[in-house]
Amino acid sequence: MSGTYLGMPAFPAAAREAVGNATLRGNLRHATHTIRAKRAKAVAEVEDWAELREAGKRIKDHTLRHLDTYLERLEESVTAAGGVVHWAADAE
Repeated sequence: MSGTYLGMPAFPAAAREAVGNATLRGNLRHATHTIRAKRAKAVAEVEDWAELREAGKRIKDHTLRHLDTYLERLEESVTAAGGVVHWAADAE
């Protein structure tokens, strides 16, 4: 599957059109500046931001290394709550 849906232009064509759209570029610039400003404000409010960020990275890395275990635990929890988990046979 290509990821392009019926009627959608291919990415290169869509990107070329979007780059030429001044309104879209302005909106993206505004959104980017807003997000960066809010992030900077949040970072400034937390004294140990770098340590918290590093702790989050370690948690994420650990979880990804042991993803099989966590997915099996999730399946157990979902099943215990009455849900059904469907496993894909492969990445496709």
